[in-house]
Formats: sequence, C-alpha cells, structure tokens
Amino acid sequence: MGSSAMRGSEPMEAGNLLMECAVDPSKVAFLASPDDFYRKLCRMYSEARERIVLVCLYVGCGQLEEELVRTIVAAKERNAELTVDVMVDRTRTCRIEGPQQVVSPLTMLQPYLGSGHRTTVALFHNPLLGRLCRKIFKSPYCEAFGTMHMKIYMADDECIITGANAGRDYFCDRYDRYMVVKDALFADLMHTFVRTFQTASFVLTEQLTLEWRSDLANPFEDNILFRKQMHIRTKHMVRMCKEMLRKNRKAWPVSPRDVQAGESERGHAGFAAGTSATGVGARVGVPTKVRRHSGHPDERGDCESAGRSDHTGAACTMGKATSQDMGDHASGLVGPGKRMRFGLGVDCVTDRSGSSTVCSDVDASTFQGYSATDSGEGHGGDEEGLYCIIKICLQLPFTDPAFMEGEKVLQDWLLEHARAGYSALIATAYLNFTERHMDVFKEILDVGKANGKPHPLQVVTSSPYANSFYKDGSLKRKIALFYSTAAMWLFKALKEGGRFPEDIYLEYDRPNHTFHAKGIWVLKDRVPVAAAHASWEEFDACVEPPCATAIGSSNYGRRSYDKDLEVNFLIETNSPTIKGFMKRELYDMLQHSQYVPYDVVKARIEPLQLVLSHLMKSFF
Repeated sequence: MGSSAMRGSEPMEAGNLLMECAVDPSKVAFLASPDDFYRKLCRMYSEARERIVLVCLYVGCGQLEEELVRTIVAAKERNAELTVDVMVDRTRTCRIEGPQQVVSPLTMLQPYLGSGHRTTVALFHNPLLGRLCRKIFKSPYCEAFGTMHMKIYMADDECIITGANAGRDYFCDRYDRYMVVKDALFADLMHTFVRTFQTASFVLTEQLTLEWRSDLANPFEDNILFRKQMHIRTKHMVRMCKEMLRKNRKAWPVSPRDVQAGESERGHAGFAAGTSATGVGARVGVPTKVRRHSGHPDERGDCESAGRSDHTGAACTMGKATSQDMGDHASGLVGPGKRMRFGLGVDCVTDRSGSSTVCSDVDASTFQGYSATDSGEGHGGDEEGLYCIIKICLQLPFTDPAFMEGEKVLQDWLLEHARAGYSALIATAYLNFTERHMDVFKEILDVGKANGKPHPLQVVTSSPYANSFYKDGSLKRKIALFYSTAAMWLFKALKEGGRFPEDIYLEYDRPNHTFHAKGIWVLKDRVPVAAAHASWEEFDACVEPPCATAIGSSNYGRRSYDKDLEVNFLIETNSPTIKGFMKRELYDMLQHSQYVPYDVVKARIEPLQLVLSHLMKSFF
C-alpha cells in the first residue's frame, strides 16, 4: 500500500469490521459556519440531561473555550448524575507548560474529577511517540509523530460529526464541516468508541496531575506491548458494536418517537421497511420506494464470534490483559444501565442514568445553520421510503498490526462509485496524498476516460495563505509552502499525455479565514468549471446534489494514513433534504476557491524547499 504502517498490518478483513448504522433522515442536518458550530455546542451542552461527550485534538485556552467549558460545568452543577466524558490528545494538550502539566479550561472540571462524579478527562498518547523520540523532540514538533485526531461532540443523543477542534479559530474564522445526527443508537456507538479509548489513556486527577490507570501497558514504559493490546481492544470493540447493530436491525420498522432514551434495551429508530438494496445504483441513485439496511453476507458469522479472540497466542505474552478479558464487554453498547469492563476487573465507565425523555425530531426547515430553503431542495415533510446510511471507518495505524480497515473501506467506496459512473470532489485542509491515494485517483481518471467522462475528479485544498500554519511565523510558513510541494506531486501523478490537468486542482482563499474542511462529495457529474463562482441560483440549476459524502477527522494525508487515530463517516442517502444540505456546503466552499495551474504552484517552490519536503513528507 506504499505505507510503513500498512506493511506491518495483518491481511484486511474486507467488510468484516465495517460498521453501518441507519438513521432517520429527518434527524440529520448540517451547520453552515464556525459561529453556528459554537452556538450549537453551547446550547447542546447547556441543555444536556444524561451525557456530555467532547473529543478533539485539543481545547483552546481563550475566552470562547472557557465559556464553552463553563456550560459543561453549569450543566454538571444542575445535575450531579450527568455523565461527562472528555478525551483530548496528551501531547497537544500538554504543549504549553510541560509533559505533566495541563493548561486548559478543562481544569475547571476539577471538582468533579474524583470517583463517583461520573466525569472523566482522558488524554490519549500516541504510542509512535516512544521514549527516545520524546527526549529528542519537544513540543510542538513531537506532535508530528502522531496524535489522537478524532472529533466527536455529543449531548444526550445528539452528535456533531466534524473535523473541527474546540478552539477559538474553529469557532470564528476557520472553515470546516459540521453534520448533526440525532439518533440514540448512533450516539451510543460514538460513546462506546470514546470510552473504549479512554481506557487506553492517561487520566486527569483531582490534583490536576496525569495518571496511568489503565489495565494496558503504559505506552511510556512499553509502547510495543501497548500497540499490540490496543489492536485487540479495538477489534473486540468493533465486533461488539457490529453485534449490537445486527440485533437492533430486528427492531425495524419503529417510529422514531417510540425510541426513549431511558430504555435499557434500545430499539433502533427505524424509518423504512422492505427488501434490501444492493449495489451503488440502489444505494445512491434515484430514490427507491423502500430501503432496508443490508449487511454483508458473512456478517452473522463474524458477529456471532464477538468476544472470542483470534489472538490467543499473542495474548499469552501480554500479562496485564488477555484477549478473553478484553472480550468480556461484548454484551452491549454504552447506554443507560450499561457497564463495560476490560481486563483486570477495571471499570472503565460508570452507569448512565436513564431518562424518559423522548427524542424529538430535528426540524430541518428551522435548524440552525443551513435551512431547507437554502438547500434548494425543500423539506418535503414525508420521509417515508427515504434512508440515510452511515458507514463508520476507524483507523489506528499505530497498533500492531495496524488497524486500517477504515482506510481500506474508504478507498473501495470511492472506487466503487467511480466504476458506477460517478464523479468525486475531495477536500483536504493539508494536502499530502500517499502513493496509494494517487493510484486510486489515477484509476478514477482512467475509469472516467473509458466511460467518456473527462476528469471525474476534483481536489480542493487551502492556498498557502489560507493554511493555518501561514500566519504562525516564518518557520511555520515553510510548512504551509510544503503543501504546495505536495500539490506539485499530485499534478505529476495525474499528468496525462504530457499535459498537466488544469481543471482538477482548486485552492480555497478567503480573506481573514483559514481552511480546515475535509471530505468527499460523490456527484453524478463533476462540478462545471464555470459554476465555481456562479450565483447560488445558477449553481443550483447546473449542479445535481451529491448522493453521498465522506466526513470526519482525516485529511487523507500521509500522517493521517500512517500515524493518527482517525474516524471517518461515509454517508449514503436518497433524502432530498440531506442532499440539499451537502450541495449547499459544496457551493459555499467553491465560492472561495480558485483553479490553480501547475506552473503557478511550481513557482512557489524553492530548490531547498523541494529537498526538505521529500525528507519530511511522512510527518505532514
């Protein structure tokens, strides 16, 4: 696969570890701006009754971040039974004062960090940053060896999928994407991910110090053993989640209003019944009359083995936790009345009190952010026969063997749509594609050429001036220019017949804003060149809505591929409302994007910059 991480990975279990969750399309919406994102977070957390989850790379230290954490503290003061789970990256969070000191508004949660308060602040340490590297490389440079890059924001059963961190720029002027899903089962899945990874993290104590309380090996002491244990734990977690998804499919169809957050056995909020749909055409083509989630043919056999280890040999050498210990939790997701236990009888979570609150619908016509009118599609009212399938792609390249199922699924998903005649627009804040990604792109272009569709691929990234590194001083400006070097590599990889493509590469450049969006939009046809700066009415008339999208934390770069903990989501839908939301965010991004030819990109690169980029490319 052209990656050191992949060379150390086990053979892929294609589809065996893929998680698919169906949600009611009326409970999905998109936010339009950083300001919408911040206000939505504050409102979600202030109104939370059962749980608050905040997972991102870091929480900033400014006034806006403090106000956000105060809403969590206030919610906790009102309800002592409220569960609060926070997870950030250890290296990034301890950047300012030192490896054992946390300078963050999260310290305001100090009164609730003791036992019995249902509050956990965990700091995940990427094991690729071993003992020797930590001594040689200091912050912030040691972060190049890998981070915890997931982003999950949740209050009760409402979850925001985004690539944004909890920092001032992300709340004001850094462009990103934000998808809101209100679904009990999906929220429990995300919470299960978080609490599983919390069991492999450092914990912030009442004294505001960091302690290792996990039953796994401390990555500072034995990162090699930790990587093996982490692979087993993740694999069992995924199999448990798949088992619960399989069980909950039996509950379809059920009215969403019948799903109560306080039930100990949650039935999934079904929305359509009928026969299964297979193939890309059935999933993302013309809306079908009926839709029922279709699993993989071998799913039952795999799910029935949930909790059983296929690593018994390796587990014998682990000492601290065997694979059987780690399989004991495969009885249910995190939720009301649920407990998860790992290893030596260590409780990694506490019970979450139930509530009789009924999940209310997300009203897309009045939702904060994009409205149904803005989307150009209209809400339609009747959602019968519509579906929204979310495929969840986890990626842990640092485990041993590397857990790369999510990346494999993403690549196959992209190629599957290309072979079915669709085009793709890919956005990344930090463009640095791997050789494997380049091969996928070339295959997409070859398929398009064979089908008479020239260049069914477009790439949007930040211009050097909209890159967050550019405004951070002269040294970091060199990093911003590195991504132009990576763009030059992309041009060369896609060169055809001695010519560089001029209608594939775009750069986002908006005054006083930076670019942090990432994702993939699957379209029937590529966005016309002239549509990039057209009015909304003109854009709406000449561009069909996307039928699928990828959204999440990954930038699809070398560091994401080789080092970072990532989670991405592949969304397939026939809902006119959701497709309209996706179309509107695509328009907003392209309004500030320009096609940039190869010669302009090449002119930015000095010879020394080119040499350094080749040497350091795996760290960006």
